[in-house]
Parts: sequence; structure tokens; C-alpha cells
Amino acid sequence: CPGGSIPLEGPEGSFTYSWSPAEGLSDPNIRNPIASPEETTVYVLTLNDDCGYVFYDSLKITIGDEPSFIDLGPDTLLCDVETYVLDGSYPNSTYLWQNGSTQAEFIAMQSGYYSLTITVDENCLDWDYVSLSLLDSPVLPVLDDAYLKCLGSPLSLDATVDQEGIEYSWSTGETTPQIEIYDSGVFSLSVFNACGEEGFEFEVEEEDCQKYYIPNAFSPNQDGINDVFTVWGEDVDQVEYIRIYDRWGNLVFVAQDLESGNLVEGWTGEFKGQACTQGQYVWICSLVFRDGRQLEETGSVLLIR
Repeated sequence: CPGGSIPLEGPEGSFTYSWSPAEGLSDPNIRNPIASPEETTVYVLTLNDDCGYVFYDSLKITIGDEPSFIDLGPDTLLCDVETYVLDGSYPNSTYLWQNGSTQAEFIAMQSGYYSLTITVDENCLDWDYVSLSLLDSPVLPVLDDAYLKCLGSPLSLDATVDQEGIEYSWSTGETTPQIEIYDSGVFSLSVFNACGEEGFEFEVEEEDCQKYYIPNAFSPNQDGINDVFTVWGEDVDQVEYIRIYDRWGNLVFVAQDLESGNLVEGWTGEFKGQACTQGQYVWICSLVFRDGRQLEETGSVLLIR
């Protein structure tokens, strides 16, 4: 048929192939080129084998009066559909789709290339292909409207959407689904693909996550008030260690891996079971806060008798 095409088939084997004329062929030097001549043409195939022998064969393709009769349409983007019907119906025809189906219609259920070859009355062949992109409109990721982060620490956000072809645009200028935000303020995110766009705003506030208190005096007189020296603070996840020295530099107390506010393992003003004298003592401690940051601090405490 005018405007149609047909695959040519040379014999299999260890040959080099040369079809002529080359006009109208997808590749004149392969075994099975696609022929799309504009007029009736005789194609000659020259075969050369490994022994130097040359073989010839020929075939005639006759162009009828009817134009190309198959058209699957242009490459198409389809939004929010689960299936799409490709229709190649033509009278007195047989059909062959890319997956071997022989029906006139093909139900496409995913993105990809779809091709159809039609044979009419056993002597007229045509084929076409189309690219389909089946996409869902973007949906918003699961994020909160407001966040509270620790001062000086980043807020890590993951806005990954399990959809094909999704792109991201944050108000920070980043285009990845995962980002870290270091400042407070109002931020926005847009997610989009070829089928549309969705966006929203959220607010980030900051708080100090390193609040703690270490007393500058205590009185271990067993009155139940201020009897134990220790580190206090809800922001303190762990006291890695605390060491206390007297005025001569002697280590009089050490403890490790304490919780903040631990009165059982804090210093009671004793050294080796004996009450220490009243006066100033120097302490060194290492703290781990709830935001993961660490701090080593020094100071002094007055032991009151």
C-alpha cells in the first residue's frame, strides 16, 4: 500500500548482506531491513559467505492504489487514567501487536512503546507505533504544617513521593526530595510532573536544646535540701562524666554515664567515705544534649558545712 512498509527477510547464516537499491530501506546492509518504497520496486539481495562465494536473490514489491491504512495516533501523554485503548481496526485484516496479541484493539495499562503490524488480504502490509505516557497527577508528600528544631542544628525533611516523573522545587532553591533546613521561617515546596503541580507552605521555629543547670553551692547536711551536687536539665541526655577536684588538684569524686538530676550517683561531699572540708571545689563535666551535640564545661562549687 502507498505509504506502507514491509520487513524484508534474507536467509540466516554467516553472510554479509547488501540490498539494492538502498532507497526506501531502513538499512541496506542488514538481513531484515524495513522496506518503504514509494513506487513498485525490485530489490536485489547480494550475499557473500566466508568462503568468498556470492549469491543473489530478488523480490518485487508492488505498490497498490490504497494509501497507508494504519494510524495509532501521535505520541500521547495521558493523565490520571488506568487504561487506554489503541484501535487498529481495518476490514479484511489480521493484526500483530508488539506482545504477540492478534486482536484489533490493544488495552495499554502502562507507559511504553506500542506497535501494530496489519496485513490486508495477505498481500498488503502496514505498521505503526506510538509512545504512551500514563501519569498520575502529583500528590502532596506527608509533611507537617509546622516544625520545631533545635537552635544551631538542621531540620532534615524527606518529601519523597512514590510517583513517576515527579520533580521538586523548594523555596530554598533545592530540587531534591530530601533537604536540611538550618534557619527558622516560612518555607514552601512544590511537587510537579507533566500532569500538574501541587504545593504547600510550612513553618519552622527554633528552640534552645542545650539548657542545663549546675549549682554553684550545695550543703550536704542530710536535711533533704541541696544535699547532692549533680547536673540538671531536661535537655541533657547524658552526663558522660563529671570529675571534682579539691584546691590542691586532688581528684575527690568521679562518675560516668549519668542521667541529669541523678541524686543517687551525684557527689555527696565525701571522699573515701569521709566528709570533705568546706570550701571551693573545681568540677569538669562532659554533656550530651538531646540534639546530639556535646559540651565540655568547667566551673567551681562551694561545699557548705
